[in-house]
Amino acid sequence: MHHAPLLTAENTKIGNYEIVFHIGDYFRNKTIQLPEPPFLDQVPVRFGLSYPSSHYPVPLLVSPWGYQVYRGS
Repeated sequence: MHHAPLLTAENTKIGNYEIVFHIGDYFRNKTIQLPEPPFLDQVPVRFGLSYPSSHYPVPLLVSPWGYQVYRGS
């Protein structure tokens, strides 16, 4: 789990961004047995930042078989 900001306030600009979550590696490190190849391995999340001074958490709820992403508070 990552708790530190990925961008500093100085680096945050209006625009489109992408985060790639490596969930296959995450579950392998938890010693959860996955098929090969896993159903989900990397999950790209694309989003836009309209207000650079705002806080934009990007929570990901994930299992080996599905995921959900939303703008956190």
